[in-house]
Amino acid sequence: MITVGIDIGSYSVKCAAAEIKGKERKLIFVGEEPMESGGFSGGSFTNHEIVFKSLRKVLSNVTLTGSKVVLSIPCCSLLHKATVEYPGTPMKDAMKMIRWDYIQYLPEGSDTSAVTVAFSGHKSHSDPATSCVDVYAIPEYLVANYTNLFADISVSVNAIDLSTLALERFYGMVAPASGLGIIINVGHEYTEYAIVVDGTPDYQGFLPIGGSHVAQDISETLDIPFNDAVAMTRGSFSRDTEGDVHQMVNEEFFKLAERVVRNLSKVLKERYRRMAVERCILAGGVGSSVAFANRIIDRLDTQALSITSIPGVQMSDRVQPLASQGLGKYAVAVGLSFYL
Repeated sequence: MITVGIDIGSYSVKCAAAEIKGKERKLIFVGEEPMESGGFSGGSFTNHEIVFKSLRKVLSNVTLTGSKVVLSIPCCSLLHKATVEYPGTPMKDAMKMIRWDYIQYLPEGSDTSAVTVAFSGHKSHSDPATSCVDVYAIPEYLVANYTNLFADISVSVNAIDLSTLALERFYGMVAPASGLGIIINVGHEYTEYAIVVDGTPDYQGFLPIGGSHVAQDISETLDIPFNDAVAMTRGSFSRDTEGDVHQMVNEEFFKLAERVVRNLSKVLKERYRRMAVERCILAGGVGSSVAFANRIIDRLDTQALSITSIPGVQMSDRVQPLASQGLGKYAVAVGLSFYL
């Protein structure tokens, strides 16, 4: 079975495909296709034709016939989350029981026909015999927008996953199952994060800051078009760009990193007072900025994990060159491609 994971952002579409045959797992494709501005914003599609153009290009690299297609919806689209505990219950049974119980954990007065519900299971930290199931409610209209968009290009969607759940899945595949770790995915408009304790997902969220803030400041400082500033945030400079411009761009990444750390530190202090962040994975395009990454690691006083392989997963010849440069950029898409 081949599973194709698709992560749509404001300025690109990322895709990963994994093939599973029995116990053998293989990542057979990872890729990204740039997207013009104005196609996707705030978790919603604003111009279908712009999105179609990039989708068609990136999906031409994978086999969709007979494959399972999984999409991500950004964490900012989440309406409600609740955690339900099942003491002394095996996880398999808890996941069955929640499908009967979840309605009582939605906000009072919720119209169940207006939301799509997703579940994620994990063991309790305080009592390993207790199974916990997180209940996520996503607007039904948003799910319909995604599935209808793909129907317009004759692609059937098999599942939709929350982007932070895909991040947790990626982290669990590549990081040691001990201590406190965090994976940070910096997008254009939002920064998503997931915190994992001893191999178990514990907390997730998003911040309303991202690469667009860097691009906006660059655009205003240099008096250049916003899209040109976006290109600079991706490392695209003209040959005659002076060194002080490079430094100014780095300074903007430093500012973004400081804002991210300031917000994350509040969460870490409230929930994990005596625990140090042992490791960090930086995902998304901004995470590949050396200036941003160095400041994040310095301020969190942690170790950055550069992900060039996945334990127990083979890399196809096509994937290997990109994997050697780092898979963190494709974390959401890869996490989706191993959706079960």
